[in-house]
Amino acid sequence: MLKKSEPSFSTIFLGFAVAAPLMITSILLYSYTLTKLWHWFLVPVLGLPSIGLAQAYGIMLIVTMLTQPADIKDEDNEVSLLKTAKYLYLRPLLTLLFGWVAAQLLAT
Repeated sequence: MLKKSEPSFSTIFLGFAVAAPLMITSILLYSYTLTKLWHWFLVPVLGLPSIGLAQAYGIMLIVTMLTQPADIKDEDNEVSLLKTAKYLYLRPLLTLLFGWVAAQLLAT
């Protein structure tokens, strides 16, 4: 049986260097799309005010947190303690952090 080798620091750094810009551009694209859809449909139909990118991102965080199911099982379909801890603690804390950043963007 082959043993998995640990990734090197350079591999991890390269992965982060590629993933970070992709994640930022994805957030901007989704936020922009939501602002346009909001403006096209909710402003004229419901009379709601227009929203900006930071507000759209905040709305996406709320919807994702409320609707995304928990994935707490591992490859063997067993409940994973690490995945459960990530879902119960890390996910809400990261959502709070990203929401705080969006709120700071609104305040400027």
